[in-house]
Amino acid sequence: MPTLLPDLAPLPDFAPHVTLTSEVPPSLVESDPQKWLDELELKHCEDAHVRFKSLVTEDKFFKRLFIRCEKDPGLFCVAKACRKWGVEGGDHARAGKWLNGQYDPHCSLMYSAQTVTDEMMDLVKRRCDGIALVENGAKNIEEEPVIGWIGGEIWLVPTEGRDIKDWKPVARRKV
Repeated sequence: MPTLLPDLAPLPDFAPHVTLTSEVPPSLVESDPQKWLDELELKHCEDAHVRFKSLVTEDKFFKRLFIRCEKDPGLFCVAKACRKWGVEGGDHARAGKWLNGQYDPHCSLMYSAQTVTDEMMDLVKRRCDGIALVENGAKNIEEEPVIGWIGGEIWLVPTEGRDIKDWKPVARRKV
């Protein structure tokens, strides 16, 4: 996004991503983050689909511009496992409550304190030409597939107390 919207500079540069959970305490994974991620129970999480739904802007720094994603069961399974063992201490019920109440699957595109104008939204939509987005329920997913991806890679990225430019994965795992 920084090169597409240079008038909003300086924008933090980061890999577009879908956040699975946040608030993982650094102490939980700091001794061996790869081992923690490798041992995360995901065997029941098959076919995690990320399906793009709509381009959205909100009045929040970390959700300034993003693509909202469908609430896919496979994606929810992965997010719930990450939340359950990363934040909720293994508590299945609390992780489920978070998943069904607060979790908003989305592909982050831009972090900024600046307002995204209609003109900027149109520019991003034009640049994303060829990516099917379900705008306000205008398309039926069963009739016209939504673009996204299946599976992917989980990155464990410590963010607490770090500048965005210093957000680097300390562990990775294929899904």
